[in-house]
Amino acid sequence: RPTILRAFALEAGGGERLAALLADDRLCADPAALAGRIKILYRQLGVFDKAELLLDKLRSRAESMATEFHDPAIADLLRFLVKIVL
Repeated sequence: RPTILRAFALEAGGGERLAALLADDRLCADPAALAGRIKILYRQLGVFDKAELLLDKLRSRAESMATEFHDPAIADLLRFLVKIVL
């Protein structure tokens, strides 16, 4: 399935290595092993770091938007949602 993490991996040049992992029948028979190998690849490519930076940006933007509301109850609700969801 396409995910933002996979997109970051492809952007970082990991497409061939990812395709090789997904084509390995032995790994595909063991989903936990496949997930572990993909996780290692993503770490090597800096995918998780990039995702964390994106999350920080989104969180910051959402928090700044919450301060723009004149109604304190809505602003508090938005800050709560940012804290819980992001």
